[in-house]
Amino acid sequence: MGTQDHRHGLHRIFQHGAWVISGVVALLMAASPATAQPAAPCGDYATCFAIGIRAYTYAYPLVMTGVTERVATNVPNSTTTQGRAPVNQFSNNGVPVPGPTDIVLPNVNTPYSVAWLDLRREPVILHLPDLGSRFFLMESMDAWTNVIANSPGTRTAAGPGDYAYVGPDWTGPLPAGLTQVFRFPTNTVFIAGRTYSTGSPADLAAVADIQSRYTLTPLHQYGTSYRPPSDVAFDPGLDTTAPYVQIDTMDAGTFFSTFAQQWQSNPPVPADAAAVAEFARIGLVPGSPFDITRLDPVTRQALTDAARAGNQLVDTAAKRTSPTITNWNMTLDLGSYGTRYLLRAATARGGYGANYFADAVYAGALSDVTGQTLSGARNYTLHFAKGAMPPADPRAFWSVTLYNVPGGTLFANPVGRGALGVPTVENHDPCFAPDGSLTFYIQAAQPDPSTQPGQFCNWLPAPPGNFALLLRMYWPEQSLLDGRWIPPAVLAAP
Repeated sequence: MGTQDHRHGLHRIFQHGAWVISGVVALLMAASPATAQPAAPCGDYATCFAIGIRAYTYAYPLVMTGVTERVATNVPNSTTTQGRAPVNQFSNNGVPVPGPTDIVLPNVNTPYSVAWLDLRREPVILHLPDLGSRFFLMESMDAWTNVIANSPGTRTAAGPGDYAYVGPDWTGPLPAGLTQVFRFPTNTVFIAGRTYSTGSPADLAAVADIQSRYTLTPLHQYGTSYRPPSDVAFDPGLDTTAPYVQIDTMDAGTFFSTFAQQWQSNPPVPADAAAVAEFARIGLVPGSPFDITRLDPVTRQALTDAARAGNQLVDTAAKRTSPTITNWNMTLDLGSYGTRYLLRAATARGGYGANYFADAVYAGALSDVTGQTLSGARNYTLHFAKGAMPPADPRAFWSVTLYNVPGGTLFANPVGRGALGVPTVENHDPCFAPDGSLTFYIQAAQPDPSTQPGQFCNWLPAPPGNFALLLRMYWPEQSLLDGRWIPPAVLAAP
């Protein structure tokens, strides 16, 4: 849940991939029939095709939101599972364990509390208990995957109280005494809550108690002893295939009609005015259904081809990496996209629920500094010099987690250690050297605790095969956000 960290693949950290548009368009145009056809309402084939690609890129996050919400909220009898719960209810999860899971790249630092809100009828009130000095974040994202800049959490000094989540259509009054009111441009909102734990049994129990006191209440029930309904609708035949796979298999008619349906309750924002005006030329109008069979043959063929090319474009952009000179992949401006529609689409595909950049920055490594794939067949070190630790605010945390590749799951090992970091991770503190530096030893072989106590303390167990590292930095400091700090190199032993 990367938002959650993503369910359907390793976190892809990339740069804006607009460079591929011209190549994809040229490829598809070269393959298109050159027969003369009458002009369509949007113009000739090439014009309609180009508009179609831009519309596909624009629409992709909203379609992803719709499919993901449908899968994540389809649970029987108000049952919550890992990352899944009925609409307007939290799914509270403990710390992840090695093995198959819905969540790829699970976060061992913060048990998740996730929820999908439907604000069409009325606002929903989020209640937060008193967490004291414990770090937490209720990342709150609209249907276009933009995260609000002031999500409730430690960074924004959110205290105990009641927070109103209000959709774009609500014009009624709100009760007095609310701690804060958040107004969203869409009626669908995703909350990816994270509550830090040291990982000790006692602290995990304390976090579970906190999670049980996170509540969501429809406005008309606010102030009552509300209990979420148990007779929720459940479709046992619903397609639960990974959302990106479902989108990959959609034809143009299905994709754009799904988008139009989502668009009715999740309208465009003013900054989208130019794009919205252009999309009307191919029959996409906010608030109106879309039926590709009602289009003229030229537009219909252009959109059929554009959907295929658009999907390729988004997938290519999602896979493009942005390596630092030390070969970590890191992007510093996610979570708020404006009109950067391709970046927004690529993030939705490669890491749905990406954090707002001021809340967290992730860096991923699949290879060492020389470009060789990380593998348990070799030993590695990751050295942080004194004064050059990952720049996360001390009220938050940073950690390095190891994942199996492929799969993105935690690696089961004899010491039960999937991550190292500061402060305590998985009930374990790393050992600093006398000079104040910190070195992690990433390898398959266990160092001898009696003869190599420092190496054993800072040992991150690796599998025999390939693996990936993910460096999480919550509440990043300015030196990270402005690019002055980059992760040190992962070095293979000679």
